[in-house]
Amino acid sequence: MDPLIDYYKRFPDENPNWDDYRERMRREKRVLIRVALERAGPDRQG
Repeated sequence: MDPLIDYYKRFPDENPNWDDYRERMRREKRVLIRVALERAGPDRQG
């Protein structure tokens, strides 16, 4: 739940009631997916 709250805090909207926010995220079964790119390719030169 903390990553969802951290994500929400990055936007300049007013702060919600965090207890209500947590309950809504739990009820809606929200998730946050983080993707870390390690490499990309193939690269072509020329």
